[in-house]
Amino acid sequence: MAKSKRKPKPKIRVTSKPPAPSDAIAWVTARERTANERGLASRDLYASHRDRLTSLISSFAGPEKRLCLLGAGNCNDVDLTLLADHFAEVQLVDIDERAVRGAIATQPEALQKKLTAQAPLDLSGLFGQLSYLKALDLDGLAPPSVFAVELLKLVHSSSTALVEKLNGPFDVCVSCCMSTQLSWALTELLTKSHPRLETLRLALLMVHLRLLTGLRRRGGVALWVTDVSSTSLYPLLEALSVVSPNALLAQLVETGKVYSGGNPKLLERIRATEPTLADTAELEAYEPWLWKTPSRTYLVQAVRFGDRPVAPTTATTTTTATAG
Repeated sequence: MAKSKRKPKPKIRVTSKPPAPSDAIAWVTARERTANERGLASRDLYASHRDRLTSLISSFAGPEKRLCLLGAGNCNDVDLTLLADHFAEVQLVDIDERAVRGAIATQPEALQKKLTAQAPLDLSGLFGQLSYLKALDLDGLAPPSVFAVELLKLVHSSSTALVEKLNGPFDVCVSCCMSTQLSWALTELLTKSHPRLETLRLALLMVHLRLLTGLRRRGGVALWVTDVSSTSLYPLLEALSVVSPNALLAQLVETGKVYSGGNPKLLERIRATEPTLADTAELEAYEPWLWKTPSRTYLVQAVRFGDRPVAPTTATTTTTATAG
């Protein structure tokens, strides 16, 4: 009797229907892979954004320094050749292994030795825990305080586990417009009407900032780069003809015309309650810039995390009397 052939395991495809919690990471991987494949044809449109971000990262470069790029993908955001030439090592981290290895393969052989792929890796720290969160009462029926305590424990354990996986510390660590991608994925996984959506968005950003700053060497730099808003939310190009980028950003934040995952207001909110971020100096925000894509134009901002300045010690002067 002929043996029946085993049916292949069905692939997870991106659809409008939210996947089961157990399929979340596979679903997000498929989603990002599709986006990265489309992005290969749009690399030229990233030119001004790529130049601005590469210039910023390069300002902290050094021949013995290590660089980590979170959410590297195809590396459309950066000039990988230039960065590899200016740093001793560049670690590329992403959930889409194919995109990262493709980016490395485009580089000269001599520079490829400096590039390390850490993929596939889910940098959310939470997507793989949705089944647990659902069992914990993801539907919003448990008391908020109970859910918040358990969620905070998960934020801390997940971010710590990610830091340990990534072979740090690094002299420079950069989040390449990841926060909004994670937020959008979470929204699609849970739907916009989910009762825990805003709480989990905040937790997602907490994990990301703990990871970003946790990978930073003492004396090093962590850069949170995010698309704050876009022409889908506000007529940016018209506004920039009459106001400065900083003034426009302040206006967008004040009126709520910003993406939930990239809202600068959340930084201070998280930093005020998160012990691991309290060791950093006052955040330094750079002037926003535009990033044009086929579908819309984004307003992007970079924020630098560094060491808190050490308070100067008061020297005590001792006068010794000399016998005359």
